[in-house]
Amino acid sequence: MSPDAARKALDLLVTLDLDLRHELRLEGRQRMATTLPEAIAISEESTAVALSAEPSGFAAADAARARLITGCLTAQSEARELVHRTRSHRVSAIARSITRMRAASSADALIRQTCSELTGALDFRCATYSVIDTDGYWIRYVYPRGNAWLPQDSTKWQLSPEELRCVVEGRPIIVGDAMSKPAGAMSMLLGATNYVVAPVILNSEVSALFHAARALPWTVDSADVKLLDLIASAFAVVSEREMRSDRLQRRQQAIFAAARRLVADTESFVGGDIDLDIGGQTSPRPVHRAPMRPALRELLTQRETEVLKLIVAGASNNEIADQLVITVETVKSHVKKVLRKLGAVNRAEAISLYLDDKGPTPR
Repeated sequence: MSPDAARKALDLLVTLDLDLRHELRLEGRQRMATTLPEAIAISEESTAVALSAEPSGFAAADAARARLITGCLTAQSEARELVHRTRSHRVSAIARSITRMRAASSADALIRQTCSELTGALDFRCATYSVIDTDGYWIRYVYPRGNAWLPQDSTKWQLSPEELRCVVEGRPIIVGDAMSKPAGAMSMLLGATNYVVAPVILNSEVSALFHAARALPWTVDSADVKLLDLIASAFAVVSEREMRSDRLQRRQQAIFAAARRLVADTESFVGGDIDLDIGGQTSPRPVHRAPMRPALRELLTQRETEVLKLIVAGASNNEIADQLVITVETVKSHVKKVLRKLGAVNRAEAISLYLDDKGPTPR
């Protein structure tokens, strides 16, 4: 949501608090709030003092004081309602944000989409994605500062004590204080005095960090910690899925290439009659082979066919077991039966036979 409404609420609270303190003749310099939660807290303190103060004995003065107290209480209530509405809006946006993250077409697209969601629907001012490297990290992406990738040879950032604790403990934390001036390079980059840092945990290790800050008069709090932690966890799940998909695709491509080479080598031995007529062009005649065995579907059971298809896809025994929800020992038994029924010596030969069976039917 736009911070304009929050700024108006803060300005109203500060103005009413100043008037109330003047009416009560409170000594001391008024604390100037920079965030909406801080303005609410200061106004509540002044209101509590006003409610406990003795009447002045003048009807007009007491009536003016009562109006100011009523105005302060109303402004506090409206500000708290704004905080609640904003928080509810952000929570309701999480599911849609994760859905859009899951639709990312690549690892880079996932990073861009996640930072876009953080600074869009989830109402952070700025977000960064960084890759952990021993005692430091490399910032890969900053949004919306230029909406561009940082060069790979950019400066390596050292982990601050808070960031190191985030990595060691594997949990998000708040860094900095909303009342202080921006301190440290990350504060300057995010344009905020405090921010949340959350770990991205892949394969039980912290591999990356998300930093996110909110725009004044908002400040990060425990709700932001939970929100960024949820998004970082969703990022890790989607990222692992993308990595598994990439590995499976590369493995499948390698197996298909090996199978095609195997089939091509076999056909080169079978060959065809080559016309060596010097007067004409040399061309191989098509070879029509009679089927050597029934179709695979007639040889294998439904479960064995499923196992064979996963073998062709490059799945290991463990991956087949996970996919079909059976034990690894059961997978091994199915694999042996498949090889025996196909007359194949190993998986590569079984893949070759499968691809050959799926090819065009000879006429």
